[in-house]
Amino acid sequence: MRVAPPEVQWIRLDAATADQQRIQAARTAAPVPHGTVLVIGDSINATGRRQMASQTPGATLVEKADLEDLTEFARTFTVNAADAAQRLIVFLADIMTNVGAAELVRRLDSLLRGTARNPPTAAETALLALIRAPGYAAALQAVIAVREQPNVRVYRPEVLNAFINALRMAQQGAQTFYEAALAERERGRHHGRLVTQRAVGSPLLLKGLEADVGVILYPERMDAKHLYVALTRGARRVVICSHHPLIGA
Repeated sequence: MRVAPPEVQWIRLDAATADQQRIQAARTAAPVPHGTVLVIGDSINATGRRQMASQTPGATLVEKADLEDLTEFARTFTVNAADAAQRLIVFLADIMTNVGAAELVRRLDSLLRGTARNPPTAAETALLALIRAPGYAAALQAVIAVREQPNVRVYRPEVLNAFINALRMAQQGAQTFYEAALAERERGRHHGRLVTQRAVGSPLLLKGLEADVGVILYPERMDAKHLYVALTRGARRVVICSHHPLIGA
């Protein structure tokens, strides 16, 4: 890496600050206006990729085609269950930033008991409506209200869009929520990926995509095939984070 061309930037990781260095690398600016950046994470650690997307301003997560998180939620979600609002909040906190799931659940409890000092926000009002009159229409309005809260950012738009569409389909009554979620998954497979200006994914998920900049966060965890894919994602610049100058050896 010490003799790499100028288009390749090596960020030498320090054991004490490696996580913060990777976060900073993921925020690398594109060299051209409206340029694109692909942040290439660990293939195995899906949770780590989600965290990186949530911590990186403007970034979105490139999802696996099976949308497993959504379909599993839809399979087990009962809209008129006592914990429906709480489960909905926890799910939304995994696809949006600044939802504040624990505090939001606590606030709903105090509002229901009449002990809250402050009036409900629009999102809290929508969630209270879901609790008091359960249904897919109320769930849909609650999702939209949470999304529209100040400072909330959707970093998993593929999941959110499929979720909203599935709720709308379930509301119409022709399909169960689970069936609608499966239908949305299949529709997404046929329509291709949603990739924004700054996207986070694994080498496999980003294969075939190209951006102005490719940022490789964990080259030491990649085999030769995945490393080749990662190194060839950036058309103008490649940023590599590693502890040692020799990678892929």
